[in-house]
Amino acid sequence: MNLAPFAIGKVVKKLNRIRVHVRDKYNRPIPKPEIFWLSKYTYRHRRIKIYPDGRIAGGLSRFVSSLIDFSFARSIVAHKYSLNGFAYDPVSLFLLELFRYLEKYPSMKDFVKTVRDKEKGKHYRL
Repeated sequence: MNLAPFAIGKVVKKLNRIRVHVRDKYNRPIPKPEIFWLSKYTYRHRRIKIYPDGRIAGGLSRFVSSLIDFSFARSIVAHKYSLNGFAYDPVSLFLLELFRYLEKYPSMKDFVKTVRDKEKGKHYRL
């Protein structure tokens, strides 16, 4: 079985092409000024450490968030935001649900307890 197409470098290149395509298609900004955002997602490329036994440092959530810039989610839902009031960044909300799913937490309540834990939640908060 040829696993070369799944090498990290090749996957990252493919994801970058997809990101550019999505950015070009969805580029509507949220009208709400950032001072009214209760959270703010910023993509940062991070190195991924895979241990000899196959475990990923920080878990699957860290792996996914290191490879994919989820900023495009803002443009997809921008039309739902108004100038009034405070709001969470839609990317933050999306990632909370995605990480909960990837880490197999049965409820958001249980997952949020982990996110708030100083040590256990640090990878999610990054």
